[in-house]
Amino acid sequence: MNQFVNVMVFGASGGVGRALLDKILEFPSVERVFAGSRTEVTHPSKKVVSFYFDFDDEEKIKQAIEFAAMEKPLDLIVVATGILSEAYGIAPEKSLKELEWDQLLHYFHVNSVGPMLVAKHAIPLLNRKSTSVFAAMTARVGSISDNSLGGWYGYRASKAALNMMIKCAAIEAARNNEQATVIGLHPGTVDTALSKPFLSHVPEERLFTSDFAAEKLMDVLTSVRANDSGRVLAWDGQEIGA
Repeated sequence: MNQFVNVMVFGASGGVGRALLDKILEFPSVERVFAGSRTEVTHPSKKVVSFYFDFDDEEKIKQAIEFAAMEKPLDLIVVATGILSEAYGIAPEKSLKELEWDQLLHYFHVNSVGPMLVAKHAIPLLNRKSTSVFAAMTARVGSISDNSLGGWYGYRASKAALNMMIKCAAIEAARNNEQATVIGLHPGTVDTALSKPFLSHVPEERLFTSDFAAEKLMDVLTSVRANDSGRVLAWDGQEIGA
């Protein structure tokens, strides 16, 4: 089992991100968790260091990562961010006629570009002496081969783009750090604010709590090895096709 000591969680105030933060802290090996959000992350554990980040500010992302890796290399970085719909009106497109320039760019900004800006600065600082992991939250609907329903253009495409960049980053990371593992994670359908408007037709047995999803994702994160790098893995450890 992978032993994580120095950890970062981006999106630690969200449903899955907060649950992951709690699960990570249960591991005895963990000494510090840097918990990032656009708002302050409060937590009773003294191991938690809160930091602010925004995908609009790459310099702050860089500074936060360098600060986290100042004393020890990074063992685990999880980017648990993403948007599907938002209160101000963004919604998954059901047809071509609903496509809008600004909305498509926003999907890519948050779901694709943002996580990879974290990867840009975090992957070079991953631990080189033991298995270290960079993981970004993605989605099964980002799989092209698995798409039989269509729709959700921006969300699907932005997650597919993220999956491709994860693969590229994994190939590059392997050239410099044989211990680095770069993966995408699919948490399943989780009862959070992100998916709340779309849960009415989800069977009960396929709808997960944040706590359950985080527990399963930690099972994946603690078991992956460098030869898993570049893969997109679901909550049950099964690979999702491109």
